[in-house]
Amino acid sequence: MSSTSQTNVTSYLDTKDSGPSEETGDAVGVLMWFGALMLRAGNTATRTREWIDVIARQMGFAAVAVSLSLDSITVSVRRSGEWVTTMREIGPPGINAWRIAELEQLARTVGPGDMPRDIA
Repeated sequence: MSSTSQTNVTSYLDTKDSGPSEETGDAVGVLMWFGALMLRAGNTATRTREWIDVIARQMGFAAVAVSLSLDSITVSVRRSGEWVTTMREIGPPGINAWRIAELEQLARTVGPGDMPRDIA
């Protein structure tokens, strides 16, 4: 007798729900903005992922998964049982050490309860 487990995934296209809450959507937007700026500035994928995780935890996300490629970033986050996944193109890469340092300083200063609009 074999036992199988199934994972149910609900698409927002299949429900009357219009999508994630506005607060969650804004917060994910900030993570995407931050990640794209870090990568465009020439930061490494590893460091970008680490800083996104720092900010996501401070914003109250219970889980965060980041996928980075040469031309795009995908972020999945979970808060209050709600999963949200978003993707965006990052644009052409370059090296801007000043911007990387400024973005890392921003990540250090994000605190619990900071609103996404205050970070961006």
